[in-house]
Amino acid sequence: MICWQRLSIFATLFWVLMIAGTAQVMTVVPEQEPNNSLETPQVISAQVGPFNGFVVWQASIIPAGDADYYRFEVTTPGVYSIRVDSTRDPVLLLYDSLTFLIDANDNSGNPDTPNSLDSGLTRFLDSGVYFIQVRYAIPTGTARYAVRVFPGLVAPDFDPTEPNGPNNPVELGSFQEGSLTAPGYGFLSYGGGDEDYFRVTVTRPGLNLYFQTITCVDTVLEVIRPDGQRIENDDADWDPLNGRASQVEIQNAPVGVYLVAVKGYSGWGGYYNLRLFASLANQFTLTKQNVNYTQREINVDSTQTNNGLVDFSFSGRDFGFQDWWWYRVEGLNAREFALTGLTGLTQIGSDRIELLYTLPEGLRVKLEYILRPLSDTQAIVEQHLTVTNPTSITRSIHFFKYTDYDIFGTPADDTLTWSPPDRLLYQDSATTNFGNVVGLPRPIAFETQVWPGLRDNLANSVLNNLSNQLPFVTGDVTGAMQWRCVVPPGQSSRLIAFIAINTDVTLLEGDMDGDGCVSDEDLLRVLFEFGRQGSMLEDINGDLTVNDEDLLLVLENFGNGCFQ
Repeated sequence: MICWQRLSIFATLFWVLMIAGTAQVMTVVPEQEPNNSLETPQVISAQVGPFNGFVVWQASIIPAGDADYYRFEVTTPGVYSIRVDSTRDPVLLLYDSLTFLIDANDNSGNPDTPNSLDSGLTRFLDSGVYFIQVRYAIPTGTARYAVRVFPGLVAPDFDPTEPNGPNNPVELGSFQEGSLTAPGYGFLSYGGGDEDYFRVTVTRPGLNLYFQTITCVDTVLEVIRPDGQRIENDDADWDPLNGRASQVEIQNAPVGVYLVAVKGYSGWGGYYNLRLFASLANQFTLTKQNVNYTQREINVDSTQTNNGLVDFSFSGRDFGFQDWWWYRVEGLNAREFALTGLTGLTQIGSDRIELLYTLPEGLRVKLEYILRPLSDTQAIVEQHLTVTNPTSITRSIHFFKYTDYDIFGTPADDTLTWSPPDRLLYQDSATTNFGNVVGLPRPIAFETQVWPGLRDNLANSVLNNLSNQLPFVTGDVTGAMQWRCVVPPGQSSRLIAFIAINTDVTLLEGDMDGDGCVSDEDLLRVLFEFGRQGSMLEDINGDLTVNDEDLLLVLENFGNGCFQ
């Protein structure tokens, strides 16, 4: 018996030395379900021999109680290793061709990972068919894992993307929407210290970007933004099967080139994939001095009632609740819809942003927000809406500007009045705080109601026009304005709403862009649009036609405000 043991030891040593200096190949295959029994294993077509092994990656134990089986064939007798990589507690069982259990391991069988709970076996195998079972140590456990079978003691794992350092990253190309997964697989050398780099060019503004590692090991992810800012994450909770996967999230991501580094934490190595996916932002924040303006729910369903939730705060005191745009296209819509269909978002500065929408009716809308603080308690938000008609048919679009402002943060003690010809006036009854919403050009209609009647009318399934009624309401009050834009093919119309807290917005007649000066630019705009119908900035008197009266108003006020 002693002689046989010595012979076995020498045979093993000879085997290991024979294959150590020889090029070996690891065939990489993903797990394929169903493989839940010895009768229905996943068949590994790659044969196992002195120069060949395989790895099953992207494998998972899910749901709880799952057990995965693999069938493989050894071509040449020798010493082989079977190892399971995971961050949790897998169990490995080995069966012969008759499905008799010949070996098993629970813990401390895998020297390649720092996880002492990983399982593995190294033993002499005759030529023939074998089966592997991988399951969790307890019936309620789930995990991602990789299982590797290879000759000898050292796995011939190989990263096809090497070298991929910071100066020669793997190119992932351009990205503007959806999901992008790096081709093939990534591999970090066992023992730690390896870093893989990828480069992707984001071409669409306004995305929320999510960089993730899909892996069974412990990774660290670092993303370098186009502006040079570095964002790093070690462990993330996005993957319930592996809490040591990584994720970097970037809200309202700028366009440009992103460099992504995938690293193994401490002594970790192993297989992974890198995924990038995006969703358009559903909110934005403008900030300047001590004023913050956050607009939420900017891209939700057009029939919901919570579109455009807003915080308009000064030193922590919030004056806002909801502020949004609704629309209806004549001849196409029999009801109003909240503005949705966001296609782009560009943060121009901390106090300015541009949103782009494509409506189901084929129209395009650009919304520009500009925050203008005036003092510690005063501010104005300008909202510039431009609707463009790229179709071949003239379209008439009704726009509704809906506002629900809780002055000084209290919703139940406000008053609201309509001040002709262009503004809603909100007043807090307990303090001197107030707000006003001013529309340019003059709206064709308005309405004020106690919440939530007016909003529900806009969100219901029937056509509504504002009533010009209820000039004075109290309590939790809301208001809206209505315009009718007539837009020929290839042309645009513009509207402006000014949202002001604790300050008046004074508009000069003839000043169409609200810059405080009636100038040559205003005169030329009226002349250029002369004869056009519908709500538009050049229709100064609000009679839905750009005519002589509008031209006279510009001439009568020419130069006002320009030299102050």
